[in-house]
Amino acid sequence: MGPYVLLAAGLFLALGRYNPFYLLLARFVPGFAHFRAPARWLWLYVVGAAALAGYGVDALLHFRLTLDRRWLLLTGGLLLGLMGWAVVGTPIEGDRPVGWTTGVGWATALALTFGLLCFLYRRAPRRAGVGLLLLLTVELLAASSTLPHSRATAPQAFTGLRPAIAHLLAGADDEQAASLRFISMSNITFDPGDLGEINVIYGGGGAFPPQLSDAALYDYVVAVKQKEVLSPNMPLAFGVPAVDGYDGGVLPLARYVTLQRLFLADEAVSMDGRLRENLPAIPDARWLNLFGVRYVITDKLHDAWLDDVFYDRQFGARLSAGEEAALAHVPAFEATALGLLVSLQDRTELPDDAPVGEVEVGFGDGVTRTFTLRAGALDRALDEDDGVTRLRWTPAMEVTAVIVRGTVSQGELLVRGASLIDERTGSFQSLLLSDRGRFRLLHSGDVKIYENLDVLPRPFFVPQAVRAEDDEAALALMRDEGFDPAATVVLAGGEQRSLAVELDGARGAASIQVLRDEPEVIEVEVETDAPGYLVLADAWYPGWQASVDGEPVPLLRVDVLFRAVGVEAGRYRVVFTYRPASLALGRWISILGGVVGALIWVGCSFGILSKEAGSAIMKQCLDQDSREGAK
Repeated sequence: MGPYVLLAAGLFLALGRYNPFYLLLARFVPGFAHFRAPARWLWLYVVGAAALAGYGVDALLHFRLTLDRRWLLLTGGLLLGLMGWAVVGTPIEGDRPVGWTTGVGWATALALTFGLLCFLYRRAPRRAGVGLLLLLTVELLAASSTLPHSRATAPQAFTGLRPAIAHLLAGADDEQAASLRFISMSNITFDPGDLGEINVIYGGGGAFPPQLSDAALYDYVVAVKQKEVLSPNMPLAFGVPAVDGYDGGVLPLARYVTLQRLFLADEAVSMDGRLRENLPAIPDARWLNLFGVRYVITDKLHDAWLDDVFYDRQFGARLSAGEEAALAHVPAFEATALGLLVSLQDRTELPDDAPVGEVEVGFGDGVTRTFTLRAGALDRALDEDDGVTRLRWTPAMEVTAVIVRGTVSQGELLVRGASLIDERTGSFQSLLLSDRGRFRLLHSGDVKIYENLDVLPRPFFVPQAVRAEDDEAALALMRDEGFDPAATVVLAGGEQRSLAVELDGARGAASIQVLRDEPEVIEVEVETDAPGYLVLADAWYPGWQASVDGEPVPLLRVDVLFRAVGVEAGRYRVVFTYRPASLALGRWISILGGVVGALIWVGCSFGILSKEAGSAIMKQCLDQDSREGAK
């Protein structure tokens, strides 16, 4: 009955939400709702089917073939009906289970199987097993020809570097920088810039014969784009930590999912911890800083070319009256004009001369000029939500600073992009104006890489703390617009009320150096002139312990997810060590089991113990270990 139980259980659970009982299991069975892909329960079905196939092969090799026409017709009719439904049935969510090609293949295999059975039953019943095995081999080879492993592509699809990866690796110039993370917000709906060269080298062109089939070439191009955007699981191959729960960046615990509500609306949070797929825009720089996100990768799908000038529209600024946004980094460039993509939100009927904003431009000679943006000067371009305008000056000068202020009486002034323009030559330099933090463009190729200029290091010092009763209260405190993770930590949980550190409110200065960074040990040297907290932007997890100058100290959970220890003013060596009690218990159980097993083997080998007595002793030891582990 075993294989039939596996078949039934696998198929029953694999139906997922299309099985009403699955919802009950997910609701009332602890942990069951955490299975993200119910279709993976089909592994039970596969194991059961393989076991039945083994039984069938054994029967064919040892028994004479007999056929019951009624069962043959019933089985054949059922299989044909299922195949027909799969091909022409009502699609589920727009996708049919299989196409016509697969259906024809199934029908052909079914016809050959029944034809061979009938032929061998009449002519050579004892050879039916051999014939069916040969037919099965041919069918498996034909079916596997469409699987990905049958169209292997060039090894460079996995091993070759792309510019984005090279820039991230080059940016890891020291051990601390290498531990900083990135977030990718790009998909692969773009063509790589070297697509022509790829087609010539691998697809054949001119004097070069094709090295890859069309399918393998397609897979190679997809792999190139996935490496360019560092899609999930890809960074692990290159040792680049991500922030979205993949590739060793942040341990994706339940509290990690809770903390995602700082990045996303509550309804957009995925229970499985996925982040990059759900982000509608680059998050607030405060949370990028807290998570140690140094790099942001985006595509160019939303950028614009206007009047032969490129405008980077990834960030932008949303300014009410009195608010301003400034450039964090101005590349050296001699220009005669500043191009702005500007629009008004909640636009009303404003007169053409109504001021909506001010632009302050600083030049290399120390002179600053202020330009007024007026409603009538915002020309329409690209779409109805964008206006483009140019602010000109003479002679050409190098720009050192740009500040945009909102003065609109109603609504908001939206600045979507900015570029310096040299109208003498037609050259330009795109600028990055943002109200979400300080960034600079590090690389622009198939994708763009921005560097977060205010990122916090993985271990950082915070002089102030507030307490929260639970994670919900901690989130509420952190969502306050005045909250700065570099200045304040939120101590979560009532068990952390008694602290050894008394804060005096002084900002203080701290010097931090990572001395040792291993998966289970992080050693940090900190020197500070005021008491505070050394925060390590890694997930707090049971089993982690902390010591200061060799003395054990409480390991605190701060900002919902991360670890911290309190330190007084002075110089200390702080060590974070992963040493769970379960690991020590497992080690001693393994040692005890090995010793007992060796003694039993020696006793049985020299006739001191009978095999039955040795088995009884081993069983008694295992039962005792199980009871100790349960305690």
